[in-house]
Amino acid sequence: RPARSLRLGLWIPLLLAVSFAGLAGTWAYLEEAHLRQRHQREHEQRWREELARLQPQLERLLLQGHRSAAEELVASYGTDPHLKALAVTGPAGRVLLATRLAWRGGPATALPGYRPEGARAAAQAGRLRLAVRGGVLEAYLPLAVGLVPGELREARQGQLYLCYDLSHGLAETRALLLQELRSLAPAALLALALAWFLLHRYLRRPLRALEAHTRELAAGHFPPVPVTGEGELARLARAFTEMGERLEASMARLRREEARYRGVLQALQDGVFLAREGRYVEGNEAFFRILGRRPEEVLGRPIGSFSPAAQPGGEASRRRVEALLERVLGGEPVFLTWTVQRPDGSRREVEVNAARLDLGEGPHEEPYVVASVRDVTERRRAERERQRLLQELRRQEELLRLSNRAGRIGTWEWDLASGRIRWSEGVEAIYGLAPGSLRGDYALDRELVHPADRERVQEAVRAAVQEGRPFEVEHRVRRADGSEGWMLARGEVVRDAQGLPCRLRGTVQDVTERRRIQEEVERLAYHDPLSGLANRRLLLDRLRQALARHQRDGRGGALLFIDLDRFKPLNDALGHRAGDRVLQEAARRIQALLREVDTVARLGGDEFVALLPGLGREPGEVARGALRAAERIRDALREGYAVEGHRFHMGASVGVALYPQDGREPEALLHHADAAMYRAKARGRGSIAFYHPSFQEEADQRLALEQGLRAALEEAEQGTGEGQLRLHYQLQVDRQGRPVAAEALLRWREPGGAWIPPGRFVPVAEDAGLILPLGRLALERAVAQCAAWRRQGWAQAQVAVNVSPVQFRQADFAQQVARVLERHGLPGGALTLEITEGMLVEDAEESAARLAQLKALGLRLSVDDFGTGYSSLAYLTRLPLDELKIDRAFVAALGEGSGAAPRQGAGQRADG
Repeated sequence: RPARSLRLGLWIPLLLAVSFAGLAGTWAYLEEAHLRQRHQREHEQRWREELARLQPQLERLLLQGHRSAAEELVASYGTDPHLKALAVTGPAGRVLLATRLAWRGGPATALPGYRPEGARAAAQAGRLRLAVRGGVLEAYLPLAVGLVPGELREARQGQLYLCYDLSHGLAETRALLLQELRSLAPAALLALALAWFLLHRYLRRPLRALEAHTRELAAGHFPPVPVTGEGELARLARAFTEMGERLEASMARLRREEARYRGVLQALQDGVFLAREGRYVEGNEAFFRILGRRPEEVLGRPIGSFSPAAQPGGEASRRRVEALLERVLGGEPVFLTWTVQRPDGSRREVEVNAARLDLGEGPHEEPYVVASVRDVTERRRAERERQRLLQELRRQEELLRLSNRAGRIGTWEWDLASGRIRWSEGVEAIYGLAPGSLRGDYALDRELVHPADRERVQEAVRAAVQEGRPFEVEHRVRRADGSEGWMLARGEVVRDAQGLPCRLRGTVQDVTERRRIQEEVERLAYHDPLSGLANRRLLLDRLRQALARHQRDGRGGALLFIDLDRFKPLNDALGHRAGDRVLQEAARRIQALLREVDTVARLGGDEFVALLPGLGREPGEVARGALRAAERIRDALREGYAVEGHRFHMGASVGVALYPQDGREPEALLHHADAAMYRAKARGRGSIAFYHPSFQEEADQRLALEQGLRAALEEAEQGTGEGQLRLHYQLQVDRQGRPVAAEALLRWREPGGAWIPPGRFVPVAEDAGLILPLGRLALERAVAQCAAWRRQGWAQAQVAVNVSPVQFRQADFAQQVARVLERHGLPGGALTLEITEGMLVEDAEESAARLAQLKALGLRLSVDDFGTGYSSLAYLTRLPLDELKIDRAFVAALGEGSGAAPRQGAGQRADG
């Protein structure tokens, strides 16, 4: 019978548990006996001491006749629940005193556990006698009790009897023992776990390692067995490891031989295949790569399977393969050129060397065929490409000569030993010399370099020769016609076989035009391209220099901020080209009035700044000089301008900031001059204002107003809530008081709740370029509201909207209005556009055309504040207008006398 075995994982823990239980039981039994004996000794000792103390007290009380006190003393012990009996017996064996009244006067034998023989033994011995029987402590102690009624006078000896139950001590002992077992349980479990761990580590794990190693050997792996030590299992593990190492060494030798063979095979750049019985049996990666197929697609297939039906000579591929195999198997090496076909249809040309390979086959087995395959497609193609490239190279050389002539690039080579320089064709033309002028003499050729650059060029050449590094240097040259040009010379050192410099070679290129463009770019970086004046960057740099110069010589200066009045309407009316010509003329006039040391800059738009340094040491002197310059500039800019057949007048507002008192930093000074300019514009066109700190506060308020207006516009465009910008409507009624139309008035309410009058925010909007979005917003909302009124029952509702000059001058303004009307489904007759008289005067022809476009949409057109401009009624009658809103001042002037004629003329034209 085969031997049965249990798993170590089961019987080792079971064995440890049984052993632990046996040890714990034995210990518990011995410990219980020990505790029981200790408990008994403790109580014996206790009652010895207690009875020895009680005996003299009772004898004294009884001899003195205090029987009641003696009874109380004995009864006091009755509270002990484990005390079965405590009694005093007389000489006749009767109970005199006891913890229970029922026992008094009765025979002593009625007491629990009382034995007369124990009492006699104690009386005979004349001392305490203790005994433990059945878990009960019995004590007999002789006691002098005095005279007892009914007994002889001399009979005075009795006994003190004690019966005490010790069984409660046994329960306490067991509880104590159980508690000790509980306290020892963790340590016991830890010991059990440690024992299991040691058995698992030094017995079970080595056995499992041996088992795993056996499986690895079966799988062909030979790792060492991870078991150490000097035990039997360790020796067995070492034996397994040695056996595995020997097996592994043998297998490694076989793998190395196979890897060496395959490595050589795969390392070959040429393809190699092995065939038997006319079919592929093995090949390297290069072979499969040539065929463009995976190994599993090739191996096992007949030789020649991946060839076109016929070879380039016309012979069938299969027939030629059969003939070649016959020759090879007959022992004849074969070399041939073959064509194979890839899966994508492409063909490759290969050279094949095939031979017979004998590997000790049996007499009835066919030998192998081994062949190398070299892909010569690219080589053949490269040969054809080489011929093509040679022709292309000749063509490129010709193109290079042409491009060098076009790019004004020449080549040179300088022989350091002879000092001769060879130049390429056309270098004389680059230098502006006659053909044949460059003879190759270095001493002569360097004379071409401008004297100011000659030392720098020679130093670059010298450093290149000495240090052997390439050089690149730009220098000027003197042409034959006396003009100067710029050349870019590049060169590198050529060394001989000993590593010594022997030649320099490089190129020379005419970069005159590039330098001119570079200088122009640098000029544009610091100048305004339209006016040719300094730009903001150059102005701040000059201002920084002027402030530094003031620190040295103490002479102050001024900054004039000049803004052209009425330029924006002019620019919108005549177009940007005319506006640019006006700006150029204004720049010329300003520059002509100032000194050479002064700087005039254009910051953009119609804003100019003039820096006047060194006006004087005293503040008054500086202020007077700045004022004179500002007045000259203002007066010069007031003169008429003639542009593209139009003649008109403009003015200028000038803000003045003085340094150092108005600022010691360039940006701050420029900011203060800007603030002064705004104060000048606020005073009226053509004004001059000097900076005052309060102006800055006004400028800040204006900036805050502009920022708030931008935020309000963004909020309105997003359509969130009612918004800050709101349209109020003023009803227009007929003579019967019935509403016929409403005029839309745009109002702005800040987030804090304050209403800002149009007189404050409209000028800011015009200066900040926000008037167009404000106009679009008002038009859109008014048309939408009018359409809503018509849907709600006011069928003939009409709305009037004010149009700003900038809005009116837009080329596509009529198309914008048409899109808004179409979007909200409102007919043109329901909308009235109110324009100012000044719009019609500035460009009469364009204004008339714009009005005709709007009238074609069916709109009503109204002139607002008529009488404040310069238009005539005769001119207005020629325009497609529907109404005039006459200014109050004009009406007041139409009284008797001089005003009667205009009034009469107006009435006649109204009647007409």
